[in-house]
Amino acid sequence: MTGLRETLREIADSGPPIGGMAERAIRRARRRRARAVFAPLLAAALVTATVAVVTLVRPADQEAVLGVPDQAITVAAEPPRPLPGGGTAPIVLAYTVQCDHRGVPGCAQWRVRTTEGAEFRVADGFEPDPRARMYAHLGALAVSPDGTRLAYFDQDARLAVLDVTTGRKTLTAFPADRAAIGKDMVNITWSASGAWLSIDFTPVYSAAPTPRAVVMDLAGRNITTLDAGCCVLGVADDGSYPVQAPAPPAKIFRPSEQAPLRMFEADGDSHAVVPSGAGAQEEGYPYLPAYARVSPDGTRLALLSNRGRNTELSLIDTADGRVGPVHVPTQLQREEGPPELAGWRDAATVLVWKRWSGAEVYAVDVNTALTTRRLTFEGKTPFRISLATLLI
Repeated sequence: MTGLRETLREIADSGPPIGGMAERAIRRARRRRARAVFAPLLAAALVTATVAVVTLVRPADQEAVLGVPDQAITVAAEPPRPLPGGGTAPIVLAYTVQCDHRGVPGCAQWRVRTTEGAEFRVADGFEPDPRARMYAHLGALAVSPDGTRLAYFDQDARLAVLDVTTGRKTLTAFPADRAAIGKDMVNITWSASGAWLSIDFTPVYSAAPTPRAVVMDLAGRNITTLDAGCCVLGVADDGSYPVQAPAPPAKIFRPSEQAPLRMFEADGDSHAVVPSGAGAQEEGYPYLPAYARVSPDGTRLALLSNRGRNTELSLIDTADGRVGPVHVPTQLQREEGPPELAGWRDAATVLVWKRWSGAEVYAVDVNTALTTRRLTFEGKTPFRISLATLLI
């Protein structure tokens, strides 16, 4: 391995100069990823596999799990100090926790961790009332794929974008609505390049649909309101995005009703994407942001479906609705609750967030089903997370 490390360093050092904190962080992450995965992949290449157009299906006992935890993160009960105004290193992840003592200021606010391991809280972010029922679902924050920006609602319920490397905060044109933020679970998603945002409001206290769902062009400051309010599963760099239609089922955190998916393109045209055979499944595909995410190029949807204690990762081709299953390893099977999708790292890899019985983040190759554990959490268990997908 020493020779491999030296070879990788020589290759990296011979490349063109890279400027900017985010680019250096991405470069370091890719070096670590290559060192951790390259050698096991040589051995895994000897395993016979059958590759389909969309996915690979293999018996569970043949599905390899690569590597060891890339990083262990200790989650403290007490909130960290506020994010400094002068800028920090890029953010690798953000998370919330449930408050042990609900009178502690800042306990319900989002916390962020930099690539250098420093922890802060977003002190000007919206803080739900810890005395409210299901308060941990409220408030919203999303880390950009490269970790340099945060999109979140501030204490005045305004949607802001913060450049963490400079400390510059920019307010968007999204209208503030404190009442909605205080009662709905808001999901914010970045496009792969960071040029677009999608925002939707999922009702927490009822199954009633909400009309509040938009996509936003950050450069042009243009906002497009969707005619179906829930749920935006992501936004591609061309501005297209899939949303759920019709309204979500009653159990929004464990949906069991299959609903057709509509693709709303940038030009306003739409078509139905109905997975073949999905209606015959014991449980339908849960088209909610926690279980379904659009790929960076907008061509595929990754979906996690849970049948009993078995978790299956499926891909849907958004052009023709073809479905292909990927059987994930036993490490991703549910124990107390279903795992969730944390986004796509790249065109071939999704990140799966296992919150229960030992919080962990896994990277799953959608073409080979090989799975690598990337993060483990010690101490308190995070309740919601957002990842800088390029840095994981």
